[in-house]
Amino acid sequence: MARIKGRQARPAGASATLYARVAPHNMAKAQAAASALGTSVAAYLDALLEQEQLDELGRPSWWDQPVRASSDQEELPLQRVS
Repeated sequence: MARIKGRQARPAGASATLYARVAPHNMAKAQAAASALGTSVAAYLDALLEQEQLDELGRPSWWDQPVRASSDQEELPLQRVS
């Protein structure tokens, strides 16, 4: 398959696919930022994630919402061992 003009090729195995649903206004914001940079939304998001600052627990330092511990999640009845 031919490469899109102006986009850099990545070596095989150098990337993974990320699928996410976001609010339409956030998608428009990402598209506008990528366009202003002359790059793809994927390249923009990749660079954005590279800049992410994480705390000692691996959480984004800017996150201010309550964090649910994995033990707080309900277990499906089919997974219970009697």
